[in-house]
Amino acid sequence: MKSLHGYAIGPDGAQLADPDLELSLGDLIVGGVAWPTCAANVVMAYLDWRRLKRLGVVRPFHWAWGFLPTIYAIGRTVVVRKVVPGSSIAPIMIAVGLSIVSVATNYS
Repeated sequence: MKSLHGYAIGPDGAQLADPDLELSLGDLIVGGVAWPTCAANVVMAYLDWRRLKRLGVVRPFHWAWGFLPTIYAIGRTVVVRKVVPGSSIAPIMIAVGLSIVSVATNYS
């Protein structure tokens, strides 16, 4: 029997550790890679935003969207295409493609 407090209750009423709530090595590795990757993405988005402002882009896509990388890539590309007509939409295609591959591998 499970408790709402994160432990299991044994047949004799004793509290037991719930194995479903324990972290595995895989969980630690994924967390150890995901958080620094997210932080790096936000830092790079900020540096990009700052550089675009220095280059004269009046309203570059805000760096805080770096927490959502696909949205940031799309928004940044749209803004840059307004400033530099004829620039490539490759960042949008790559971001959307990687998102589709990521979702597909998670559900296969």
